[in-house]
Amino acid sequence: MTFANKIENLLSRYGYDYVWMNQGVRNESLFMFEFKQLVKDCYLQEWSESVNKNSKLSLFRNLKIEITPELYLSSIRDRTFQSVIAKYRCSSYWLFIETGIRCQNILSKEERISLL
Repeated sequence: MTFANKIENLLSRYGYDYVWMNQGVRNESLFMFEFKQLVKDCYLQEWSESVNKNSKLSLFRNLKIEITPELYLSSIRDRTFQSVIAKYRCSSYWLFIETGIRCQNILSKEERISLL
């Protein structure tokens, strides 16, 4: 897929087919402002829906309301520690409650929790 095809698909996805067909707009700065805002809003909505649908992200859902870097992460200089905290917040750590999910047919959630 060429760059031009990607641009055409992006414009089409957000309802701006006419921009591609006309190969331009009257006010480029206004169009860019509106288009960027629409793309951001759609991304935030999709992000929110995916977080809310994923039952594994219940802790994350309660702690993270918007997509912004957490201030406390910038005060931690050790990248490994930053990574550990981020993984915990996203439930992607290697505790058995998480890794045991891959073995759901063997152990229930309660059994995995009891093994902690």
